Amino acid sequence: MGACAAKEEDVEVTQLRQKAQQFGIAMPDGAATLNDSNIDAVRAEVERYEKMPPMSITCCLPDDGEEREINVRAWEQIGDSMQREVVGFFAIGVFGARVSFGNMDQELSQRWEDLGVEEGATVSAFLGKVRRGPHLKNDANPLGVWLGG
Repeated sequence: MGACAAKEEDVEVTQLRQKAQQFGIAMPDGAATLNDSNIDAVRAEVERYEKMPPMSITCCLPDDGEEREINVRAWEQIGDSMQREVVGFFAIGVFGARVSFGNMDQELSQRWEDLGVEEGATVSAFLGKVRRGPHLKNDANPLGVWLGG
């Protein structure tokens, strides 16, 4: 293999590794990184994720009595989607943020796809509470936000 071909392959592997990390794709068989035995499986999974169109789902905000359409990708973690789509979901000082699907609270690290969420589904998002107070202000907490339960 010539030097140019080896360099192109290195670039391809680097780009594939970056995409796999972006999508949160775990290496097959618990491998630490891409290798000859898993590169085809990782490439196939990256290509599958790249082809997934965004889904439009309804997000109910029971605390506010609001309902809105949000766009998520099946491969995204719930928390990442909510942080992007629902203003204030992970705003500083918010604790207890959670998402419910099928009347069950879901782990924010789960993926929509793993829950079986499809286009048109409805989820509920509970944003948690913000507590502030002048007695809580200090150099480490300039906004005086209490993050306790």
